[in-house]
Amino acid sequence: MTMPGRLRSEFRLVQIDRWIPRYNRTRRIDLLAALRRIAVALQRQRRRARSRQQLGELSDHLLKDIGLDRATACHEAARPFWR
Repeated sequence: MTMPGRLRSEFRLVQIDRWIPRYNRTRRIDLLAALRRIAVALQRQRRRARSRQQLGELSDHLLKDIGLDRATACHEAARPFWR
């Protein structure tokens, strides 16, 4: 059974495309891994910023319960989120 010329060339393109994803698969995995690392880093920074903001809003009574004084809490709350 012979295929028309158009279908035969499309079949060849499909065959060639089968090999391309193997090369791109590692690139795709690397890209996804990089995006995940960025997302995790952004979540960590946001969590730190939120925690420090909440620490700065605690009352003296609650700070005393966790063993901190107002100066230490203010110092920690003033730190940048990336540290």
